[in-house]
Amino acid sequence: MIINMPIDTFKYFGLYSIVIFSVVTAYIVIRWHLVNALTLSRHIASHKKLYILFAITSVLAQSLFWLFMVFWFAPHFNLGFVFITIMTLGSIGQLTAALVPDKDIGGVTTIVHYASAVVMMLVMYTFTLWVSLSPAIEGFSKYFSAFAFVLMTILLIMLFSIKKARSKVFIYQNVYLAMFYLTVLVAAYTTSK
Repeated sequence: MIINMPIDTFKYFGLYSIVIFSVVTAYIVIRWHLVNALTLSRHIASHKKLYILFAITSVLAQSLFWLFMVFWFAPHFNLGFVFITIMTLGSIGQLTAALVPDKDIGGVTTIVHYASAVVMMLVMYTFTLWVSLSPAIEGFSKYFSAFAFVLMTILLIMLFSIKKARSKVFIYQNVYLAMFYLTVLVAAYTTSK
């Protein structure tokens, strides 16, 4: 049973998850020559093989990431039940956004996809702020998470207020995701606790 496993069993699940997701995303970008004006989901929805690859990867990577966050990260930094609940909502949002692609513009799947993506985005944003303010996170990790939070704020402002920025949504989306995942990795593996 997972709950009876030693906490250190989960220590590197976050790293494995992020590496798996990053490698597959890089493969998708290289293989399908993605256009910057479309979101990752729009690209994925346009190719059945791509959707299947991304769905399998998302389930595997998100499962590993959730196990890492709930069974290692949260206990290691004493982040508690509220944090675990928020991360669980974010994981559900990310999985739903990955499994329900944005393919019928204006239809039900688009609504479900965007609602899930907004939940995921808000959880990532909240998490990054939480790490930068947490007394359990120290040194470089605290500064990096503050930098990531500022950069994510700038990206959100640009995407929602500057029309021309939307032509680069794919780039901004991936930088936003990278800032979140780098915040997790830096906090997990550089904070001496």
